Amino acid sequence: PLNEQLKRETGWALDAFTESSPEYGPAFTITGQYYAQIGVTEKAIQKLEKGNELLPQDDIAWRLRLQLLLSENRLEEAKKVGKKADQNVPDDSFIQFFIGTAYLLSDENEEAVVWLERASRAPARKPFKSVVYSTLGDAQSNLGNATEADRVYELALRYDPENHNAMNNYAYNLSVRGENLERAKELALKAMELDPENAAYLDTMGWVFYKLEDYEKAKRFIKASVDLSDEEASAEVLEHLGDVHDKLNNSDEAKKWWKRALDKDPSLTHLKEKIQE
Repeated sequence: PLNEQLKRETGWALDAFTESSPEYGPAFTITGQYYAQIGVTEKAIQKLEKGNELLPQDDIAWRLRLQLLLSENRLEEAKKVGKKADQNVPDDSFIQFFIGTAYLLSDENEEAVVWLERASRAPARKPFKSVVYSTLGDAQSNLGNATEADRVYELALRYDPENHNAMNNYAYNLSVRGENLERAKELALKAMELDPENAAYLDTMGWVFYKLEDYEKAKRFIKASVDLSDEEASAEVLEHLGDVHDKLNNSDEAKKWWKRALDKDPSLTHLKEKIQE
């Protein structure tokens, strides 16, 4: 098709540009951006790496390279590249955020907090500040720092009142702790209104109702989450559905969902006891 031919020809032209200007950093950044846009990730990363070498102060190339490494789940590489980027482009909120995210995704939450707090202090627009604070809330929550997590989640929503990911994560953390459940309900409802087809948000809404002991509503939302996810439903959500049925005295149905959760994640050994009861 014409579109594919055009993509190939554009790629050839940009490759020729980098070959004819091997010391010109912006040529590699532009080519990397193009390959990232059309989904040729590995080639994009290679071009951006060369761009970083030639023009180490180019924040755009560093940011995009880090974003691509994270999208490929190359977390160790992202940390290493990120620190090099931070040396060359200090006080860049995006670069610090990407490093913090790499640590968060590696379950190194203390290190994630260090970088995300730095990112929160660097200059950035309000919607991005909101994303930084929301991610910092996730890291603080993982560390069990409930008060600090709540504080930064509230900051995230002050910077962007439409940040539904922050609303959902904040609501879920409150529900797990069984604290401030009316606030959790308000947040979960708003997140769901903003993104009604999000299975994770449906599960959060259900779990809030579970903690409020409204088990019929809990069942409705968590079942909707499972139906929407189909085979992709997480073990945690499947376990939630089992727990709801247990509260409704549907013992056989509860065991069915717990078994599905255990099949999905055999490390949930506590479910074996529930199933055998």
